[in-house]
Amino acid sequence: MRRWIAMGVLIVALAALSLAACAFTGAGPETTADIDVIMDPANMRLEEATFTPGVSKDKVVEEALESVGNMLEGTDISTLETRATVGLYTGKDNQGNHVEERRVWVVVVDNLPMVFPSGPVGNSVDHSAQRQQNQLVVFFDADTGEEVEGSISGRWVDEDNR
Repeated sequence: MRRWIAMGVLIVALAALSLAACAFTGAGPETTADIDVIMDPANMRLEEATFTPGVSKDKVVEEALESVGNMLEGTDISTLETRATVGLYTGKDNQGNHVEERRVWVVVVDNLPMVFPSGPVGNSVDHSAQRQQNQLVVFFDADTGEEVEGSISGRWVDEDNR
């Protein structure tokens, strides 16, 4: 009986040490997930990666939502859908410099309440059964939290595809 009690105490102690180690080292590794980001594949690329970022997901999502709030005054940012994942970003940064496989968080803020023109006047494409889906896409340096690149992109989707 004492042996079982000793084993139980040992298991509880090891579990407590494991939890303490996780708490002191911060978040664990993140892995790139498909978040349906609208990107220009000719000018930027996001490759899959697994790493432990130095900045939390909550922090970069909060910064992206703050940007939306500053751009679209009066928008209730708490109603906007957001997603974030890590990856390796290749493309231009905000200063126009080319970056190669930079460790980033990519944050997507969906369904921005804005409408863009559908193209040149006289455009023969009928979008009457469609709606615009607009998203803010922001790449943040995964270690420093610095914004690397950000843009608003959109696409036409079927009205029933929400």
